[in-house]
Amino acid sequence: MKTIAIDAIDVKSFGGLVHLQQLIKKLSRKNLYIKIFSNSFVEKKLNFKNNKKIKIIKNNLFDRNFILRHLWKIFFFEKELNKKKCKILLSLNGIYHGFYNPTILIQQNILPFDDYAKSKYSLLLKLKFLFQKLAILLSIKIHKHVIFTSFDTRKRILKYFKSKNLLNTNVIYHGASNKFVKNKFLFKKNLNLLFVSEFQKYKNHENLFHAIRKDEKGLIKLTCIGKYEISDLKILDTKYNLKKINVKVLSTISQKRLYKMYKYYDAIIFPTLCESFGLPMLEAAANKIPILCSDLDIFKEIYGNGCYYFDPKDPESILRKIYYFHSLKKKEILKKVNYNFTKSKSLNWNNFGKNYYDTIIKTINLHEKKN
Repeated sequence: MKTIAIDAIDVKSFGGLVHLQQLIKKLSRKNLYIKIFSNSFVEKKLNFKNNKKIKIIKNNLFDRNFILRHLWKIFFFEKELNKKKCKILLSLNGIYHGFYNPTILIQQNILPFDDYAKSKYSLLLKLKFLFQKLAILLSIKIHKHVIFTSFDTRKRILKYFKSKNLLNTNVIYHGASNKFVKNKFLFKKNLNLLFVSEFQKYKNHENLFHAIRKDEKGLIKLTCIGKYEISDLKILDTKYNLKKINVKVLSTISQKRLYKMYKYYDAIIFPTLCESFGLPMLEAAANKIPILCSDLDIFKEIYGNGCYYFDPKDPESILRKIYYFHSLKKKEILKKVNYNFTKSKSLNWNNFGKNYYDTIIKTINLHEKKN
């Protein structure tokens, strides 16, 4: 059996964790051994201890700052991979400046390439995004094998390369489970909306709160679920008085609990300024939840006319679309819901796993043929 390595050292979000868990789960069913280089966050969340084909490799340095982690990868990672007789490396954060080959870069970070979203951050963070952008482009130039999570992301990043034919790229969508299907909308006194995302500026909570504050009808109730910094939440609460405008904030919860909560909501809302995929939206589609979201190319690529789109930069546009959605009859809403549900059935984790496995084997064979 071939041994593959997965660099999960920089995975720190729950979205990244879901992607990693599904990747390991699907690949471990194939004729592969999997070595996972992991930080403490990932190590605590993964539950594959009884699977002899999977080994988690932990180093205290993997919890240190990015510069130290990055230097370790440049100077020591290749030796470790060769020592463990790995046939290929999957880099989940899309940045690797070492020279171990073959390496497949998983590119999921579109924020460094979106000027408007970056404008919401401080000068220091803008510099960080610039370095990330350069690091991503250099990594692609070195390794040339890249998996993108959407055609939109691939297009926006590859425009920086003149010789695209020298790159081996593939687009593999995420997947979703559709085990917990709901097919009704409450529409009682209030319109109950759900926003699942960590609190980051590009996720655009502020414009959403601004829109809800303008809700003179008192129609909207919003629940936000996701990781947040207490200091940031206090600033938003001071500015918008979240309790007064019927906004409830919950920290990150398990996927199982989240699915059970869907029955209490009329729609999911996703006002992000940029995105490489948007897994919460696909999960909503798979559970027959209506979707109100930003009019981004990535969402139109995946869902076409299946969503209710608004301008995320304009709180008035967000509010108008919410009111419009509430004015619709259930029969009209079901057309989009059923369209998205049908689409989600093809975007499942089994197809995701098969596409990854085929890409990995093809890349290994191509490398061995050249050498």
